[in-house]
Amino acid sequence: MAKAAKLCQLYGRETPLSATPLQARPQPRKLSGLQTQALVIAEIFILAGLYFCVGKFGLSLAFVNASASAVWPPTGLALAALLLRGRRLWPGVFVGAFLVNITTQGSVSTTLGIATGNTLEAVLGAWLVGRFAGGLKVFDRARTIFAFVLLAAMVSTALSAAFGVTSLCLGGFAQWQQYWTVWWTWWLGDMVGALTVTPLLVIWLAQPAVGLTTKQAPEAAGLLLTVVLVGQIVFRGRNPFSDPNAPLGYAALLPLLWAAFRFGPRGAATTAFIASGIALWGTLHGFGPFVKADTNQSLLFVQAFIGTITVAVLVLAAAVAERKRAEHRLQVQDAVSRILADAPTLREATPKVIQALCERAGWELGAIWHVDRAANELSCVEVWHVPWLSVPQFEATTRQRRFPPGIGLPGRVWTSGKPAWVPDVTTDDNFPRAPVAIQEGLHAAFCFPIRLGEDVLGVIECFSREVREPDENFLQMLTPIGSQLGQFIERKQAEESLRVVLRRYAGDLERQVEERTAKLQDTIRSLDGFCYSIAHDLRAPLRALSGFSAELSQQYAEVLDGPGREYLARIKAAAARMDQLILDLLKFGRLNTVELPVETVPLNALVPEVLEPLEDQIKTQRAEVRLRQPLLPVRANAVVVEQVLTNLLDNALKFVPPSTPPQVEVWTEPRNGMVRLCVRDNGIGIKAEYLKKLFQPFARLVDGTEFPGTGIGLAIVRKGVERMGGRVGVESQVGQGSCFWVELPGEQSVEA
Repeated sequence: MAKAAKLCQLYGRETPLSATPLQARPQPRKLSGLQTQALVIAEIFILAGLYFCVGKFGLSLAFVNASASAVWPPTGLALAALLLRGRRLWPGVFVGAFLVNITTQGSVSTTLGIATGNTLEAVLGAWLVGRFAGGLKVFDRARTIFAFVLLAAMVSTALSAAFGVTSLCLGGFAQWQQYWTVWWTWWLGDMVGALTVTPLLVIWLAQPAVGLTTKQAPEAAGLLLTVVLVGQIVFRGRNPFSDPNAPLGYAALLPLLWAAFRFGPRGAATTAFIASGIALWGTLHGFGPFVKADTNQSLLFVQAFIGTITVAVLVLAAAVAERKRAEHRLQVQDAVSRILADAPTLREATPKVIQALCERAGWELGAIWHVDRAANELSCVEVWHVPWLSVPQFEATTRQRRFPPGIGLPGRVWTSGKPAWVPDVTTDDNFPRAPVAIQEGLHAAFCFPIRLGEDVLGVIECFSREVREPDENFLQMLTPIGSQLGQFIERKQAEESLRVVLRRYAGDLERQVEERTAKLQDTIRSLDGFCYSIAHDLRAPLRALSGFSAELSQQYAEVLDGPGREYLARIKAAAARMDQLILDLLKFGRLNTVELPVETVPLNALVPEVLEPLEDQIKTQRAEVRLRQPLLPVRANAVVVEQVLTNLLDNALKFVPPSTPPQVEVWTEPRNGMVRLCVRDNGIGIKAEYLKKLFQPFARLVDGTEFPGTGIGLAIVRKGVERMGGRVGVESQVGQGSCFWVELPGEQSVEA
C-alpha cells in the first residue's frame, strides 16, 4: 500500500481513478453443492433475524395502526439483500415479516397476507432494478437512480401496502374507512425505507471499500461534524431564533451537497442516512419544522422530506461521478491522441501510450502485444513500468513469451476481441505467468484489444501490485482507445507504403532529372556556341555596313543632296541599333550560364564610376544626379552590378519629357538583411497595367522614335539581380516619375 500511495503521489492523484485497490488475498475456494445450500440457508436465517429486529424498531413507531408504520427500514434491507445475494433469499424476507407481524397483532391469516406482500415487494423490486435499472450499478448514474425511485421505491412498495392494508381490513384489525390513511402511511414508510437503506447497503457492500487519504480524512471528519451540527440546529431546536420548530429544513441539504460533490455516492448515501436519523429523532421529540399535533402526520412529513433530499443528493452525486468519469476518459483519450499525433512511428509511440495509460489510471506496469499472423501468435513489442517498480523476471518473461489464441490474458482478449479484467492474476486458471507474478508481487490486470474494424491487430495489458475489483466504466473507456491505436497503426502502415513508393519514384525522377539536366547543359552549350557564331556572323556585315556608311559620309557628303545625306544617316543609325541589339542579346543570354563570383561591392565607389561615361549626356540634358550618402556595400558580382546601374541610370536620364532637365536620386537602405538600392527620376512615369511586363525582354512601352532603345535593358537588370540572389521592382505614377529598386544581400546577412 505504501508503494501504491507513492505512485498516486508521484502522478498527482490521491486514489487511482480506474479501480479501487484491495489487499492481496487468496481466491476463495469453490464450494460444493451441499456447502452452497448450507450457505444459502444460513443467509436466509440471518436475513430473517435482521428483518425481525429492524421491523420491531419500525413498528415501535406505528401510530395510525399497530402494523403500519411511517418508518419502515426493513423494505430497504430486504431489497438490498436480494440485490446483493440474489432473489433466492426471499424466504428470509417472508419469515422475518411473518415473525415481526405475528408478534405484534393479528391472526395467522392476516400475518401471512402481510408477509406475502412484503416478500413480493422485495422480489418484484429486485427484479425490476436488475432488469431496468442496472442491478448493483443502479446508483452509478442519474438515469438509473430515477428508474430505481419509480420502480422499486414507488411501484413495488405499492404492492406491499395493498396486500398489508387489505389483509388488516379483512381480518378486522383496521377499519375500511381508514384504508387510505393506513395505506398512505404504509406506502410512504416502505418507499422512504427503500430510498435511505438500500443505497447505503448496496453502495457500501457491492462496491469495494475505499480508504480515505490523509487529505480526505480531515475533510470527512469536518463533513460529519457539520451534518451533526446542522441536525442540532434544525431538528434539536438549537437555533438563534429560539423557536424549536423554526422552518430551517432546507439547511439540512447543504452538508449533503458537500458530501455529494466531494465524496460521491458513498458519501451522499451515508450522510443522508445520518441526517435522516437525526431528523427522525428530533421530530419524535417535538423539534424541527415538521412537528404537528398528530405524531403520525409529523412522521409522514419528515419521511417525505428525508426521501426527497436523499433522492436529490444521490442524483447529484451520480451526476458528479459521471462527469468525473467522463473527464478522466477524455484526459486519457486526449493524452493518447497527442502521443499518436506527435509520434512518427509505432515503436516510438508504444511506450508513451502504455505510460500514459498507467500514469493516468494508477497502474504500475504495462505491455503491448502484436499479432503475428504468420505464426498465429502474440509477441511482445514493448514493456513499460513506473521508475520505482522492479520486476526483472516478469519483464523478461513477458518479452520472451508468445501466446496462441485463447491462452493467457493477451490470448483471451485476442480471441474475444473485448476488454478483460482479472482482479488477481496469481489465482487465475488461465495465466501462465502466474508463478513469476506471485514471486514479484503482481496481482490485478486488465487487457484490451487494438482493433481496426473487426480485426485485432494487438493487445495492451496493464498490471498492479494490488488486487483490484473490475471497473466497468474504465473498461468501456478502453474500447475507443483500442480503435484509436488501430487507426494509428493503419495510418503508419499506409504512410510507410507511400514512402516506399515515393522513394522509388523519387529515385526514378532523380535519374530522369540528371539525364535531362545533362542533355539541357549540352544543349545550352551548343546554343551558346551557336549564338556567338550567329552574333559574329551578323556583326561582320554590320561592321562593313557601318564602315562603308562612314566612308561614304566622309568622302561623298558634298556630292549627296539633302535627302541622300538623310538616308545615309538613317543607315548608320539602323546599323548602330542592330549592333547594340545583338550585344544586348549576348549579354542577356550570357547571364543564364556564366559563373558569377560574389564579392563585396562598395557602391559608394562603383556608382561614380558608372556615372563617368554618362557625363556628356548629363551636361547636355542639364541633368542633376544626387547621391544620398552613405551607399551601403552589397555582396554581389561587380560586373553585373555595373551593368544594372548603367541600365537604370541611362533609363532615368532618357525617359523624361522633352525640355525637362532630368533629376535623378540614388540611395540605399537596409531591408531585413538585404540592401535596397533605389534610383528615382522625374520622368514620364509608367501606367499601372504595364508594370507586370516591364521587365520582360523586348517590352517597349513608349514610342521608339522619341525614346530609342532595344527593350532588353530592364530584362538584363532583372536576370542579373535574380542570379545574384536578389529581386527587382518599381514604383511609378504617370507624369510624376519612377523609382526603380533592386535588393541584394548585404554584408551582415552573409556574416549571419
